[in-house]
Amino acid sequence: MNIVQCCIMYGMLRSPSLICCSFISGIMVFALLTGYPFDVSAEQDTKNIARNYRLDTVKGNPVAPDFTLPDRRGINHRLADYIGQVVIINFWSTWCIPCRQEMPALERAWQKLKPSGAILLAVTMQDELKSIDRFLENSPVSFPVLLDSDGEIAKQWRVIGIPMTYILDTTGRIVYRATGIREWDSESIINKILDLGKR
Repeated sequence: MNIVQCCIMYGMLRSPSLICCSFISGIMVFALLTGYPFDVSAEQDTKNIARNYRLDTVKGNPVAPDFTLPDRRGINHRLADYIGQVVIINFWSTWCIPCRQEMPALERAWQKLKPSGAILLAVTMQDELKSIDRFLENSPVSFPVLLDSDGEIAKQWRVIGIPMTYILDTTGRIVYRATGIREWDSESIINKILDLGKR
């Protein structure tokens, strides 16, 4: 006897709400009998927390694509000019809620990393200057914010989701990548970045 036949037998097809309840009850019984956990949220939370402190190694450490972009004052920044320094490049946008959540941690990280000679560049994608200024009024930062007005640089860097951050060693090669929010001021991440400057 299949599930539909069982439903007909007990008249459950007459009541959608009863079907839903019965279905959920069935899942709960299955979980009890098999030992499968009902609440996987704790496990997922643990994974998310672990990810927040993780930097993904980029295979082969490719040379970073060069670019020249203006900051909010119109001053151009060329990536190649920062050869010899560790560079963190964060791609973000004003409409991105995770970007807003991450920005204070980036600023705290910048304060810790600045004495080492590292540079942090925040590249905003296809945003109007007014929107950027309004965003930074609520989340002020002291590192350079560069304007990728047409999104072409983000395409060259294969940015498929934001926030996305790349970390370059002193030779201009991409060593780490992070997609999504990170606790940038955490000791583990700060130490990884500082270690690149010692190579």
